[in-house]
Amino acid sequence: MEQQSRDNARKIGYTGLMARDDYFSIVYKILQYLYDRLKAGEDPDPDMLACTSLGITERYWLYIMIHMIKGGYIEGAEYREYATGPEIINLQKVQITPDGIEYLLDNRMIKKVVDVMKTVKDVVPYA
Repeated sequence: MEQQSRDNARKIGYTGLMARDDYFSIVYKILQYLYDRLKAGEDPDPDMLACTSLGITERYWLYIMIHMIKGGYIEGAEYREYATGPEIINLQKVQITPDGIEYLLDNRMIKKVVDVMKTVKDVVPYA
């Protein structure tokens, strides 16, 4: 019975590890990229932050970006609510905030993500 459970988990893609598109994995990738750009004295490339670059849907990307802005982890970019739905503007101006850096370095869930991603060699979103 235990073998059958493992086989079923594999069939649906569950490995016991966080998925590459897990919320915390995506947040980590975005914050780490922005922190790296900040330390290098370079502007971020908005294309590197796009949903297609992160391998997620636009709706999921909007959700993550909106909550990162509301949470104070990123600044410069803004979200606006329109009749057609939310939109992120000024993405070319986005940067990590001190709270974002603290979240990146001190959050327990983010540390789990880093450990998992190091295991699968997927830490840097633009590598």
